[in-house]
Amino acid sequence: MKKYSSHLKLYMVAVLLCIAVFAANAQSVTGRAVDESFRPIPFVSAVMQEKNDSSFITGTVTGEDGRFTLPVKRGKALIRLSCIGYRTVYAACPVLENMPDGKKHDLGDIVMHADGMTLNDVVVKGRTPMHKMTSEGVSTNVTGTVLEKLGTAEDILGKIPGVIRNGKTFEVFGKGKPLIYINRRKIQDIAELERLKAEEVKNIEVITSPGSRYAATVKAVIRIYTKRISGDGIGIDVRSAYYQSENTDISEQMNLRYRHAGLDVFGSFGYSLSNNESHSVSNTHIVADTVWNQHFVQKIKNGQQELKCVTGLNYSFNTMHSVGIRYELWLDPRNRTNSMFYSDVMADDKYYDRLDNSSKSYGESRPVHVINMYYLGKIGKTDIDFNADWLSGTSREHSKYYEKSADHEDRIVNTRYGKRNNMFASKLVMSHPILGGGFTAGAEFTRTSRHDDYVNEEQYVPTSRSYIKEVHLTPFIEYSHTLTKYAQLSVGARYEHVNFDYYENDVRIADQSKTFSNIFPSMSLNMQLGKIALQLAYITKTRRPDYRQLSNNVTYGNRFLLQSGNSRLKHEYIHSLSLTGLWKCLQMSLGYNDRRDAVITWTEQLEGNNAVSKFTYVNIPTLKSMTASIALSHNIGVWSPQITAGVTKQWLRLTTDIDTYKMNTPSWMFSTSHAFKIAHGWIVSADAWMKTRGNDENFYSRKCVGAVNIDITKWMMKNKLSVQLRGKDIFRTLKSDNESYAGRVHTQQASSYDSREVVLKVIYRLNMTRSKYKGTGAGNEEKNRL
Repeated sequence: MKKYSSHLKLYMVAVLLCIAVFAANAQSVTGRAVDESFRPIPFVSAVMQEKNDSSFITGTVTGEDGRFTLPVKRGKALIRLSCIGYRTVYAACPVLENMPDGKKHDLGDIVMHADGMTLNDVVVKGRTPMHKMTSEGVSTNVTGTVLEKLGTAEDILGKIPGVIRNGKTFEVFGKGKPLIYINRRKIQDIAELERLKAEEVKNIEVITSPGSRYAATVKAVIRIYTKRISGDGIGIDVRSAYYQSENTDISEQMNLRYRHAGLDVFGSFGYSLSNNESHSVSNTHIVADTVWNQHFVQKIKNGQQELKCVTGLNYSFNTMHSVGIRYELWLDPRNRTNSMFYSDVMADDKYYDRLDNSSKSYGESRPVHVINMYYLGKIGKTDIDFNADWLSGTSREHSKYYEKSADHEDRIVNTRYGKRNNMFASKLVMSHPILGGGFTAGAEFTRTSRHDDYVNEEQYVPTSRSYIKEVHLTPFIEYSHTLTKYAQLSVGARYEHVNFDYYENDVRIADQSKTFSNIFPSMSLNMQLGKIALQLAYITKTRRPDYRQLSNNVTYGNRFLLQSGNSRLKHEYIHSLSLTGLWKCLQMSLGYNDRRDAVITWTEQLEGNNAVSKFTYVNIPTLKSMTASIALSHNIGVWSPQITAGVTKQWLRLTTDIDTYKMNTPSWMFSTSHAFKIAHGWIVSADAWMKTRGNDENFYSRKCVGAVNIDITKWMMKNKLSVQLRGKDIFRTLKSDNESYAGRVHTQQASSYDSREVVLKVIYRLNMTRSKYKGTGAGNEEKNRL
């Protein structure tokens, strides 16, 4: 307890230091950029210049609330506001000449009118969707384009350059799975994208070099900004989806909301039934004292029900202060997995055995509870964002394996696996204008505990009970400043201190318990060279093993295959350098990554029985890779096409217990999407993606993989009712064929999935506006690891 008390004291000191930074107020002029409807406009360039000769004095960029603050310059000056899609506005500031020290002058709301390129929210000339470089990434405009009629935000994301939609998940090319935010709140469930209508989305920003305010494990961020929509009273949103493939899935959801003045009360109830099926054929070659060859044919069926309830409220005292609380309950009332496989086993090229196996697993229902509380406010010129999260959940799984051997003993194996998670996290972020730029500082504290118990009654693998405790203390700072009217610099640093304690059978294992302390600097430079916008960024990140990878518990697969984690794994330390360019409707990116102590899958042979392979994880010294991509998106009348091409290549010389391999083959990616806006509320869209052969870590993909999807959407009843028919992976090309090298094992595996399906989705909305809840959450990466 003394150790954790000291961590809390350090956390409070970091918070107090953040507050102290904002104690002093300098002379400044402030204002807010708004459109004709007095909605704030983010990312507007605000430049102070001499009134006589228009020479540059200083500058900044407006925040999400449209506000800007510039330091005082004696003498007469002008404030110039400019933004793509709006006419440039000049505001006079003659009062600066006689303003007393320590005071500020507020210009109030400055209205910016749409330029001649727009008419009634429909772009009639130029580029649609419109892209622009922001201080953190590339923003795609949705308002006034075909994208806003696609149905939901989930449908839009697959049409954004550089974003790949793979089933129900999304990836940013070269960066992996992103964090997704709606306004300032991180979504916890991808279904939240289905609840957001496409026509409510204003713009989408893709950030490929997240700064220090994000956790050091975050490689990419997608931020969705919505329009300001009012609607007091009761709102109802009901949606139903039917999925038909080789199996049947359903998804039902109801959302309720009551809104009056500053009060917003909301709740939702969702139920889903998912059934999945996969087939695989694999060959395993093991070089030990005996050369073992195994040929497996496997079929797995999984059925899962999920219930999710969400309730909460938030209250806005005024435009400057709001508070809220949100409670989530997840429950899996049924989770069943049935597996059947047979295998032929050869020893030194001679027949050894044939196994016919089957297994049945079922999970016990245990609820997961998540509570978030937040305060969002502004005191003077200081923005304050505070979040606290608590998570608790338990799950258990029972499995029974039936193994019939043609030449050796039969086996019946019973196993029980249970895990218990608890987490508390808090995060404070404060922002303040200083010296003509924006300064952000904050701190995050997370405490996590994880229990893993594995019991095998027959003792084919030992019973084990492990316990992991982690404590994170993370202060961070960021500063951005406009150097000239053509360049803006942002720098930041994040310090992460982690205590990791590992216990087996209630005994702390000293040599497997570790302490990590790292500094993660970041830098980005935004430049405007004529009509070309560029961003050069350098960031350092980390990749932490999840708790399953850190557990030493050995789980049973069959008599020849076991699986275990590795509590001795180190955290990865990643250096990334990237260059992003934007010219008209063309986007380009180039990136280089160096993963130090990269975590990869590995195999070890069981001591005393080399025929048994244990799959685990190890660190390798370094894994370097490069990515490059180019994307073209345009609007031609009712047609909105997007085409992306990219390549990723790694440099890895892998040494195993068998041989040394060069795993440097590049992999190409191609994606395209097309949306057609037809009369009377009809929208037709199609998208496709493909990834070629190539290496990824110690795996080699031996065939191309991809998918083609087609959507037809119809809006009715004044956009209250929508019906969507979707065909997913219509050519059933979402298959994999990989080979891997690890330890003494060389494996080849070809798999096919239940991926081709027809989806019918119906959504009805009545006075349902987007949530005003502004909690961003704390400890988000820990939730993912758990």
